[in-house]
Amino acid sequence: MAYMDPAEVAPDNYRVVWEDATRRVIEMRLNAGEIDAPHSHPDMVGYFVTGSRLRIHLVDGTFDEKDFPDGSVLPHGPWTHTVENVGKTDVFGIIFETK
Repeated sequence: MAYMDPAEVAPDNYRVVWEDATRRVIEMRLNAGEIDAPHSHPDMVGYFVTGSRLRIHLVDGTFDEKDFPDGSVLPHGPWTHTVENVGKTDVFGIIFETK
């Protein structure tokens, strides 16, 4: 599957706040009840400043639903997914990507 830049396909939810030749930092905002557009990440670490319960839909049609409390960390390899905020609080996170 082709790479889908979150800042391009879901600009209401993702904004690049800094980048250089090898790294990128993205701000993520997802309101309660909202689902973002399908998008990709290379190797990444996500930090949830304000967390919630999220359902992460994978490209194979499966999903994983779990709580991401405030201050939680999500390290992950390259992937493509859609994030649905099924919790009661808005999410604010910072994603650290390698290029």
